[in-house]
Amino acid sequence: MVLTSLLACAGLAHADGPLQVAFGVSRPPFIFQETQSGISVELFREATRRMGLVFRADFYPNRRLQMALEQPQFDAVVEVQPGNAKVYYSAPFVTYSNVVLSRLQDKLVFRAWADLRGRSVCAWQNALEHLGPQFANAQKSFSRYQEFGDQGDQVRLWLLGRCDVLVIDRTLVLWHLAALARKHPELKQLPEADLVMEPVPGKSDLDWYVGFRDKTLRNRFDKTLEAMRRDGSYRRIVDAAIKGRPAH
Repeated sequence: MVLTSLLACAGLAHADGPLQVAFGVSRPPFIFQETQSGISVELFREATRRMGLVFRADFYPNRRLQMALEQPQFDAVVEVQPGNAKVYYSAPFVTYSNVVLSRLQDKLVFRAWADLRGRSVCAWQNALEHLGPQFANAQKSFSRYQEFGDQGDQVRLWLLGRCDVLVIDRTLVLWHLAALARKHPELKQLPEADLVMEPVPGKSDLDWYVGFRDKTLRNRFDKTLEAMRRDGSYRRIVDAAIKGRPAH
């Protein structure tokens, strides 16, 4: 009864049941569609739990995800960019931090793309389009350049010495290193202390947000998210997901 009244007062799409929430399709470690888990799902679940709410998750490709809040059946959409004047966006929810990854033994001093001259570089699919003209120009001086749709393969080949440098999200590479260690113990793992990560030139961090149809719900969510950051539970959930174990 309390939950129903709360939802009705907020003017949400489903006052008589759980919130209807849209997520993107599987993108480990942020979203695992089959198990409805991952960093973004677990963070959202913990926040709504503290708010006394439950939700039902649906999963959509990015293009359709951006349009989900135009549909009256959804109360929230997780991991979107602001841009719709009819939507109330949360504080930054998750952050992707693109880095240049090398090994300590390689003694790479990286400050600009030109510092990768003569190195073999592996990046994510379409990175050449996303990282700007300076990267595109520098790429011509790399000894070899490859892009990967499967970033697990990208990390695995780096461990095998097929790439000198990775251009990749920090959280994603740490998750893949841990996952590969569990699945392929024969691969030589590097301790985290031997990983050298430098932010990519320009804007290396990209924040993603939760979009809400209701302002009151957005405000409550922001306060809860801030509390999770203060008490350390936000960081614990992220770290647990990277290591492939429960947060509690």
